[in-house]
Amino acid sequence: MPTKKRITPAERRHQDYLRRKTLRVASVYETRLERDRRSELRRVLRLARDYSDPVAIIPLIQGQIDETPYLGKWWVGLITDAGLPIAKATARDLRAMKAAGEEDIWLASLRNYATARAGSEIAVVSGTWKDSLVRLVRGILEESPGLGVEKVTKRLFERYTGNLEKWQCRRIAQTEAMIGMGQAAADAAATLSIPFVKEWCISGLGNTRPSHEAMDGVTVDQDEPFVLPGGTMMFPHDTSLNVAAGEIINCACCCIRRPKTGTASTASTPAPEPQLQDPSQPETPATPEDAQREARIQAIMAEMDQSLPEETRRAIAENDLELEKALGIKKGAPMSVEKADEQNANPKFIEQFLPDPKGTYIDRKTGEKFILNPLYKPQNKRYHVNCATCTPAYHLRERGFNVTAKGKVKGSGSLNDKASRNWYGMWKNADGTAAFPNTISKWMSDHNYISMTSKRYAEYFEEACKEDGTYAIGISWKGGGGHATILKREKGKLYYIEPQRYQKEKGARQSIDRICDKASIDPRWNDGVLRLDDKLFDVSWADLFYKK
Repeated sequence: MPTKKRITPAERRHQDYLRRKTLRVASVYETRLERDRRSELRRVLRLARDYSDPVAIIPLIQGQIDETPYLGKWWVGLITDAGLPIAKATARDLRAMKAAGEEDIWLASLRNYATARAGSEIAVVSGTWKDSLVRLVRGILEESPGLGVEKVTKRLFERYTGNLEKWQCRRIAQTEAMIGMGQAAADAAATLSIPFVKEWCISGLGNTRPSHEAMDGVTVDQDEPFVLPGGTMMFPHDTSLNVAAGEIINCACCCIRRPKTGTASTASTPAPEPQLQDPSQPETPATPEDAQREARIQAIMAEMDQSLPEETRRAIAENDLELEKALGIKKGAPMSVEKADEQNANPKFIEQFLPDPKGTYIDRKTGEKFILNPLYKPQNKRYHVNCATCTPAYHLRERGFNVTAKGKVKGSGSLNDKASRNWYGMWKNADGTAAFPNTISKWMSDHNYISMTSKRYAEYFEEACKEDGTYAIGISWKGGGGHATILKREKGKLYYIEPQRYQKEKGARQSIDRICDKASIDPRWNDGVLRLDDKLFDVSWADLFYKK
């Protein structure tokens, strides 16, 4: 009969470490799937050259795309590479010693499982991909009815290889890697002849579905299933009992297996080898330096929004310590919006024009007259086009780092130049994986919109920024060009904050209407929103900033 037990912080950290290890494998196979799909899409689109009517691209996609040459091998590689280390860890946790020659048994079992799963899932996964490509083609034809085949295929490839490709391949790779993780642990436990109980453990990252959150700590016997609203499962990610797909896709839960009393030589808590322990999270500091570091981590965590999951806050605190080393400065107290903004993130910005009723420069929209600012020099332009650097500078200032944005010189190859083409590339999720924005194009697809309006942008921002926090946005403007900047929700109210150029008369907190009214009706594939205050900063981008 199910019972509920407390999962210790050490056990959660151990499971989190194994999960992150699995997701690192998934990241490798995500890239491989992207590569294979691009190659297959190119092959099929080359066939479209023989047609004069772009509508013919739709049946071409439906009939010619074939993923069987690479997906079967991909599936077996992913599940075995992700699963075998977990099988070893499960055996070690249950009997407190290394695997004793069972690796070949586990590997064969995983290969058989992966081969069978690939055989049943390839058609489904490929069908979903084809459907998404067909929707893109239809959207392009609706937007621009007169486009020829060549332009439609070019636009299709550009749109697919944007965020949609990354999102689809990541979901598949992460879901299948976690399935492999669950299956490997079950296979290993079954070969040991050690009676055990199973305990459901959620990830704690803050995105757990309610049905799984209710399962946290639920303990059942080794042959007893877990009962969820969508069906029954022998362990998280189990596919053997035909549970609803909604209980598996994007799930990050794990299963703790505890030896029954008297059946193993160790206590019920896992005893991993040193390489499986998470060295950044010692339960009991071993040295004065460890104790000092842990005290700083706890102090930084106390400064954060306490509604964030503890695991996320800890990951950010550890990231802050890494940032101190990378930047060569010490983090201070978190800064207010005013101290982080009000030109403090981009202090080398100098206005090119100043208002003057006798000026010879006229704003065609407002009729206002200006004169050239005598302090403005041509080299100051780099601080007018560095918005993708000002945005992270602002948030790191919020976190307590006294940094300012460097300028952008187009074509220089600097990080600041690179950031202008990848405004979210310096951010990671709490588990260390690359972070991607909630794109406008996907929101449009979900709502069956072909174009955006000011009202729709307002709706999108309200949905994408629904929780209090700091958000980066990438946006395209009407008439061309684009911008990266900050939205912030405080006490339920959403504001626009402009760290690149502060205008005192408008204040630090502005209405989002300014963004909505200027934004393009046809956003780029990577335009969107990314929450920052629950993210890690990739320290390899530290040279974006000046440090004080």
